[in-house]
Amino acid sequence: MILDSIGVGLLGSSSHVFELALQHCQQMYAPDYISSVFGRRHTRLSPSLAAFVNGVAVHSMDFDDTWHPATHPSGAVLPALLAIAQMLPGNAKPSGMDLLLAFNVGIEIQGRLMRFSNEAQNIPNRFHPPTVVGPLGSAAACSRLLSLDRSQCSNALAIAASLAGAPMANAATQSKPLHIGNAARLGLEAALLASRGLEASTLILDSTPGCAGFLLLLLLLLLLLLLLLLLLLLLLLLLLLLLLLLLLLLLLLLLLLLLLLLLLLLLLLLLLLLLLLLLLLLLLLLLLLLLLLLLLLLLLLLLLLLLLLLLLLLLLLLLLLLLLLLLLLLLLLLLLLLLLLLLLLLLLLLLLYSA
Repeated sequence: MILDSIGVGLLGSSSHVFELALQHCQQMYAPDYISSVFGRRHTRLSPSLAAFVNGVAVHSMDFDDTWHPATHPSGAVLPALLAIAQMLPGNAKPSGMDLLLAFNVGIEIQGRLMRFSNEAQNIPNRFHPPTVVGPLGSAAACSRLLSLDRSQCSNALAIAASLAGAPMANAATQSKPLHIGNAARLGLEAALLASRGLEASTLILDSTPGCAGFLLLLLLLLLLLLLLLLLLLLLLLLLLLLLLLLLLLLLLLLLLLLLLLLLLLLLLLLLLLLLLLLLLLLLLLLLLLLLLLLLLLLLLLLLLLLLLLLLLLLLLLLLLLLLLLLLLLLLLLLLLLLLLLLLLLLLLLLLLYSA
């Protein structure tokens, strides 16, 4: 944006309107201090700045003339005329009659602008009236004193219209006298720019796209402002409705989230209960398994006891059998001994008998 502005500024420096504005500034703000200042005998300024400070001086005490509808017409005209008169060369100096005629033109222009519309009373609602009609009165007076032609005068009024207006909010401050000073200065500069060939709309006071006598423009501006305010109010209402809808949606979402959270909590509780039940079942199963294991162990112990008993019985039986066998063996041995004894007896008997 900076480079763009510099670029179009360099391009615009070759335009005709730039050349006119440059020539105007070179002449108006050159160090040729030719116009006097109220209350300062040895002080001189450029015509434009002299018109400004003298306009400030006229309105600084707020005792300058006024009428109804309220404005301060003279402070915007006389300082500009005096500065122009001192700027003109000696062979073109205005007479007293020329000065009075130009002054009356500037005053009458302001009066007509303030009275030609029923809406003029609305100007103070937004603007300080001398800043609306003052620049045009100053431009008309200066144009008359410079003897501008019809086209140049029309252009001067249109240029001044583009420089008009200051807020009423500064009316009770030290900035208020600046309004009159600027009205005098800007009207003077508008006339000088028109004299150098700067053009503007010739229908500035008649055409609806232009000022429409300022007052119609102000009315339209007020209507536009009212429409804008209404639109803003509607937009605010829409925004409020949207905000309310958003809040309702947020509340619904919060409620849904709360319900979801509650459902999740319930599900979690159910899951916990199920887990607890499963754990209880597992514990019961474990207990059952332990009981079964204990029973099995008891059975095993019983079986072992039975086996031991059986083994003991078997051992006892075996011992009995062994004892029986031993007894039998002893009996056999005894029988054998008896048999031997019998045999021996028989042998003895035989021996005896044979002998």
